[in-house]
Amino acid sequence: MSILIMSRLFRAQLGSSSRKMLAVRLADFADDNGKGIWPSVETLAQETELSVRTVQRLLADFVNEGLLIIVRKATGRPGEATRYDFDMRAIDRLPDAKQPETTGDTMSPVTPADQTGDTMTRVTPTTETGDTDCGEGCHHVTRTVIEPSIEPSVERDAPARGNLGDEEENPKAIETAFKRFFLSWKTAIHDSEPDARREWGALSPDERASALAHSESYQAVALSTGRKYLCSAAKYLKERRWVKLAEQSVQSPQTETTETFSVFSRAGRALLMMKLFLPVRALSLTLIEQNIIENKPEKKDLIWRDKKERQGWPEAVQLIERKRFTVTNHIVEISKDFERVAVNGPVWEAWKRAYAERCWPWPLAPERLEFAQFPPIPADVNDLDEAVSIAIDNFQTRLNEGRNDDAA
Repeated sequence: MSILIMSRLFRAQLGSSSRKMLAVRLADFADDNGKGIWPSVETLAQETELSVRTVQRLLADFVNEGLLIIVRKATGRPGEATRYDFDMRAIDRLPDAKQPETTGDTMSPVTPADQTGDTMTRVTPTTETGDTDCGEGCHHVTRTVIEPSIEPSVERDAPARGNLGDEEENPKAIETAFKRFFLSWKTAIHDSEPDARREWGALSPDERASALAHSESYQAVALSTGRKYLCSAAKYLKERRWVKLAEQSVQSPQTETTETFSVFSRAGRALLMMKLFLPVRALSLTLIEQNIIENKPEKKDLIWRDKKERQGWPEAVQLIERKRFTVTNHIVEISKDFERVAVNGPVWEAWKRAYAERCWPWPLAPERLEFAQFPPIPADVNDLDEAVSIAIDNFQTRLNEGRNDDAA
């Protein structure tokens, strides 16, 4: 789920409530890069309370407009849906939702007084600010924009360039930069925005610029060891945790490697299992699946197992599909003792059974693959299934070491 994309779509003008509802629901399936969207049309229709035809039409519209990119079309096989990614550039170009338009002219004509015969000035200096007051105390205030529509504002561009030196004289720029920071924080939906805003205001302009610049890197590092929880935005600001991040050496355990790995290598298997240790994603049955279970209850376990394997751990599924990816130095280090396991051998089959028991997605070995890497199993345990279970627990314990220390 990408809170960042969902927040942007909530503020965007998408043309109708149905379009916005579907777009936000798609963002719930995506990661922060907009990738990994593959729910079925039936699932989307059920969860948005739109008809299947409407969902199909809106998905086609999003593709034609460039908001969605088709990564892989469905083959027609049961349970296989079309896979989409968001085009993040298209999302950034979305205009903000319009404010309710006022009726009538809120500005006086600028016709020169000597041409109209009027003796009173008809345009007041305050009209240049975008705020118009009336005698009854009502006013229309120019809205602070978090994301640009087409022409970026000066205030919006300044934080993006890291030039926050004018913020002390520009409260609007301080608030705009804060919104950019807070909405990009992964726990923003649960955090206290007032607490974070207070800590933001206590920073100097240079500190705010540095906090914003290192925010994304800090979150990636903090979660790179499989940690389930991230500190609050307010704590990040109060303790100036980006400073600790900047002090890390280039060869920090959290630094990404330049080498790429597959899920069958030591580091690749370690990263895959780290993703599988995350809580299973909340899932629901489609109408078709519900009907199948109603007619054939004996298929309930099979349907749920298949659903968990395909959708329960989307980050793990993405790793398997990507084939090659980078990992952190910490993952490389922690997986150095992994052991080679012969493909289709007895230990391989024991690992395969362990994955099936947990409903984890099992990477299919390429045709010419002879060995794959797995955590070491204890030599003094004769039962292979028990030995593999112990190996899984041991590796999870090693990953958990240091997770409570949420300092990058």
